[in-house]
Amino acid sequence: MFYEINENFPFLLEIEEKWELIWNEIQVLGKKNFTDYEHSKDGGWKLMLLVMIDQFNEEYEKQCPITFELLRKIPNITFAAVSKLSAFSVIHPHKEWIKENDELLYNNGNLHRTHLGLKIPKDEKSCAIRVGKETRSWKQGKMLMFNDSMEHEVWNNTPEDRIVMVIDFIKVGQTMLDNSQIKLLKKTMIDLHM
Repeated sequence: MFYEINENFPFLLEIEEKWELIWNEIQVLGKKNFTDYEHSKDGGWKLMLLVMIDQFNEEYEKQCPITFELLRKIPNITFAAVSKLSAFSVIHPHKEWIKENDELLYNNGNLHRTHLGLKIPKDEKSCAIRVGKETRSWKQGKMLMFNDSMEHEVWNNTPEDRIVMVIDFIKVGQTMLDNSQIKLLKKTMIDLHM
């Protein structure tokens, strides 16, 4: 299930307007700052962690002031990262981040997930995301919002890398899960990627 970006999300519209400035800053960080994402099956999924729950990456913020100024405007932001899917790689079908004994960790449907297209291969059909039964492709400089509590998968069957900024924020009227497992997830993500 995908959602439309509209005036209900002015902070996302502002990010779209300034996407080229964001992309310029992210490129300055360079390829060396991407780390293997632990859920990657083939090593083709890389991550650069910017925000994890209540912690902003101070080192990256110094180098990307415009990006972080925009991220700090997002109400109840819980996560932001730059996600790279290498050429000819896939992200296998999954829901959420971690499931343990059928308990959803981090997101119990209380979050919005958005992707900002930063570097998108030209062959849209060969680089796409399926959420539930619906498939879409990214557009450079545009947000794609979807329900990540539904099964989703991504493929990049092109010779180019696909790079998006992933942003999660709490839905209006919802609250963040707060338990020992979330604290462990936060620590794990920070240890691996910050």
